[in-house]
Amino acid sequence: MTYNRESELRRCLQALDSQTRASDHIIVIDNNSTDGTRAFLSTLDLRTPVTVVRSAENVGGAGGFSLGIALAIEEQFDLAWIMDDDVLPEPDALSELLRARDLYTSSPPAVLASLVIDTDGNLGQRNRSVPESSTDPAGYRRTVEAAGHGLAAIKYTTFVGAMIDLELARETSLPVVDYFIWHDDTEYTARLCSLGGGVLVPTSRVVHLAEHLAPGKAVGPRLFYDVRNKLWLSRSGSLSRLESLTWLYQLGVQVGRQFKESEDKRSYTRTIARAVRDGVASKPRYMSHARVIESATFEQLD
Repeated sequence: MTYNRESELRRCLQALDSQTRASDHIIVIDNNSTDGTRAFLSTLDLRTPVTVVRSAENVGGAGGFSLGIALAIEEQFDLAWIMDDDVLPEPDALSELLRARDLYTSSPPAVLASLVIDTDGNLGQRNRSVPESSTDPAGYRRTVEAAGHGLAAIKYTTFVGAMIDLELARETSLPVVDYFIWHDDTEYTARLCSLGGGVLVPTSRVVHLAEHLAPGKAVGPRLFYDVRNKLWLSRSGSLSRLESLTWLYQLGVQVGRQFKESEDKRSYTRTIARAVRDGVASKPRYMSHARVIESATFEQLD
């Protein structure tokens, strides 16, 4: 999924095209870019077959990922490896995900997550997979099974290198388009993990070019989406009650800290009030893959 980052997209596609185990197909969702992305995509020359999908409007990361997964399901693919345009998978990242999946003789995990690292080779702190809870009987079983394979059982992850089982994805709605940006990946992968489990594959590594940026610095419209979506997430039912309460507590701490640091407290308060109102009084739409395709306006170029 890309939006106005031609330079990063070039590097991402080159990294995908250089995998030791080639992808069967690449779907690029161009979220109505206004830079040189369209021209670049029209002249692609990769060994991997590519489908370019140009959205008629910027539908955010949530809308772009949802459309991409919907098209992958429509084309009858088995798995989808999801990432933004600023992600650089290491050459064996895909083969390691598939190797880990093959370790399960029956019922492979619904989600396999690559290990996110920053440009200095350090563990990513912004996009972390959250470990499965061993206090839950089913979670304990998944934890033991994953550990036996040298993997880590997870409850949810992000779209920075997550592979999903599309057969299981057909059983639930897609990433919630109404989130627009932020936390749609947490909600969606938590739902998938509840259906079929998830694992972190430490030997599958992806470099996130923006991983070093400090979290919690959302301002303007991004602040609105951050707060509203965390409230939606806590009410979604995708997380346990304890996890939902934890997200709400952390949100309260975040808002208190940001208010103290804000230079325009009146504007900050208005944004928070609007986000809280929408996060509590409204609900996002959950849509099947067919409904996502039907409601989207896009141009598909093979």
